[in-house]
This record gives sequence, structure tokens and C-alpha cells, in this order.
Amino acid sequence: MKYRYLVTAALLSVALAAPAAGDTITDAYRFRGLDWGCGMTDIIASETNADMSDDDYEIGATYYALNNVKIADLSAVAVFYLDSDSLGLERGAYTLTEPHADVDQYISDYDKLLDTYKKKYGKPRSSGSSWKKGSTFQDTPGMEGVALASGELTYFADWEAEDGSRIEIDMSGEDYQVSTTVFYYSPDYTEQEDDYDVFADDSI
Repeated sequence: MKYRYLVTAALLSVALAAPAAGDTITDAYRFRGLDWGCGMTDIIASETNADMSDDDYEIGATYYALNNVKIADLSAVAVFYLDSDSLGLERGAYTLTEPHADVDQYISDYDKLLDTYKKKYGKPRSSGSSWKKGSTFQDTPGMEGVALASGELTYFADWEAEDGSRIEIDMSGEDYQVSTTVFYYSPDYTEQEDDYDVFADDSI
């Protein structure tokens, strides 16, 4: 679970406020305000500005990545994913990027993220944590952070709009590397085996 991020001096922010007047709940499920199915040209026009350097973003054949955005006041990388056939936006993701020496801090970040999304989207369709069967930490209070980082505990929450658009928050760990990601899915999206290759690619 090794993620390599772009380095940038630019600071891009995203607000998680209640939908503006005239917006519908379904509108609020769009990734960074863009319509599902829009193309790379639309993404670039929306997210790129004259003050950005080449190191502030990464463009691939089917993805566009923005470094160092803010979500719930937490640092993250934002990635737009295009369908490989239609080349239209089909999903997006924010992955938190700030490392912590204290593994319990990851849980604090998750709680902050979850609270922010609850305020905007209401009660999740499902949420909670899941222990790995036979976990050595499950019956030991105060070991949740260690369990998370070692891959024995995961956290999750998800919401769904009327049109089938979905948002999921997932946090998991392996070898003391913790990943917290917020996924946005279009109604037409179906999961593929290579969904996360962009994060594992050493070119990023």
C-alpha cells in the first residue's frame, strides 16, 4: 500500500457546505461540482488556472490528479477518473495525504471527515468498523489505532443519492501504512480490477 504523491506549493480548497439554493441532493453527489460523463476538457477548464505549475497536477489518459487539496480541512490528493471507453467522468476520489507518527490520529481524522459528511449528506446508509477475524487487538481497549495500521481493523461509511450516485469513505491499513479515501461514484459506474492502479503507479 504505497502511495506516491505530487509535490506542489499551491493550495486548493474544497468546501463541504450544504447544497446551495436551487441545487438538489443529487447535485451534491457530483465530484467537485462536475457532471458525470463530462470529458477531460471540462475537468481541466474547471480545475486548472494560470497560477498553477506543471507540478500542481498530473494528467493521464484516463485520469486527472490534483495535489494538496483540502477536504474537511485535511490535506488530500483529488483524482478524477474517466471511463476508458467513453472517456467521460465516472468516479472521483480524495485520499488523505498527511502521515501521522501517532496511529490514533488517523482515527481522529476519519471521525472529523465522517462528521463533515454527515452534516452535508445526513445519516449514512451504513457506517461502522470491521475487525479481522481472529484479531489479536479486538478485546484490548485503546488498541484501535494499532489494529487499523496493522490491517486488523477497517472503517467505512456510505451514502446514496436518488439517481444511484454514491459516496463511500474507507479507511484501512497494512504494514503500518494507513489509507483514508472518499470515493464518489456515478450511477453507471461498475468496479473494475484495475481501479486503483493510478495510485500504485510509480509515475505519480
